[in-house]
Amino acid sequence: FEPKYGKEYIFNEEGYKSLMCGIGYLIHGKSMGGISKMVLLQDRYINNVTREGGNGKSLIIRGIEMVVKLYEENGISIIKTNPFRYQGINLGDKVFFIDELLPSKGPVKGGIQIHDLFTDITGSFKVQKKYGHQLTLSGDDVPKMVGCSNYIVFDKDDSSSMRRLHIVE
Repeated sequence: FEPKYGKEYIFNEEGYKSLMCGIGYLIHGKSMGGISKMVLLQDRYINNVTREGGNGKSLIIRGIEMVVKLYEENGISIIKTNPFRYQGINLGDKVFFIDELLPSKGPVKGGIQIHDLFTDITGSFKVQKKYGHQLTLSGDDVPKMVGCSNYIVFDKDDSSSMRRLHIVE
């Protein structure tokens, strides 16, 4: 019999390297142009039925926030068709954190999906302010994106998704 969380405490070198690369990518200031990625922090042992959590995803984000300017939004409340969905982002925000991404299918779904973010991940970033002007961020002004999830929110067989994600478990 193996304890429920027994595997969590075994050092995983591949996972450690993935985490360090993800953090380094988020805090460095240079744009990667068309090869930009979203860092996806997710639980190592997920089954899309129960939410385990408690693996330090939010703690990692709070650490990143101590180093660079970060804007946070709840993924469940972002409506992809709302032109003002990113209105809280400002010039100078270096990281855009989307908390609680949900899958597009299954018993738990909703909010903005990974595939809804593809253009924003790799291209310029359009911010429409309510009662204001539209701001198009490009180059080093585009905030790097990071998302958290307790569910499987991507298809590992979809090359389009895998090309745009850096997954940290």
